[in-house]
Amino acid sequence: MKGAAAVPPSMISPGPGSQQIVCFFNTRSYWPTAYSPVTSSLYIAYVDNCRNVLYGEEGVATWKVVRRPGSDPDKWSGIAKVDLSTGEILRFDEGQTPGTAAVLATGGGLIFHGDINRRFRAFDADTGAQLWETILGGNPSVSTISYGVNGRQYVAIMTGNNMKVPGELSAMAPDITVPSAHNAIYVFALPEA
Repeated sequence: MKGAAAVPPSMISPGPGSQQIVCFFNTRSYWPTAYSPVTSSLYIAYVDNCRNVLYGEEGVATWKVVRRPGSDPDKWSGIAKVDLSTGEILRFDEGQTPGTAAVLATGGGLIFHGDINRRFRAFDADTGAQLWETILGGNPSVSTISYGVNGRQYVAIMTGNNMKVPGELSAMAPDITVPSAHNAIYVFALPEA
């Protein structure tokens, strides 16, 4: 077919008994990013990992999560602030603990994010400096929202079972015990202006 893209089969599966390290989402994590018109920046959670794919008979493959070869083991997870005006990248909240929540940017210049170790934090949108932290009962599970009631701003986050946490991310952070079946919604009121 004219104009159709084709991927050579050898790039998809090199054949039974072979192994391949595939890095496809290490530039941004699974979790949703945020945009702030205040800073004209994207805030992107990342986990610098890959998949070690083992090809078996009849095209059946198994895989496990591994750190990207050459990645810094002390800075393989974090948030990247990408300034859309200049292209400059500022990394913050770097460490060994993968995030498990959507990044939230507020109009007041705050960034919120949570990780597998049940930490939920607020950062300065300009500098990335950590401003606040709390420990939740379970690991954050994707959604982080902000809303207002009678002029007061609130931030809410859900915790609970997350299909990415028990296998993939726990394998990358084996020293962290993740509580299971802790389904809850946490709501925090921001200080009144």
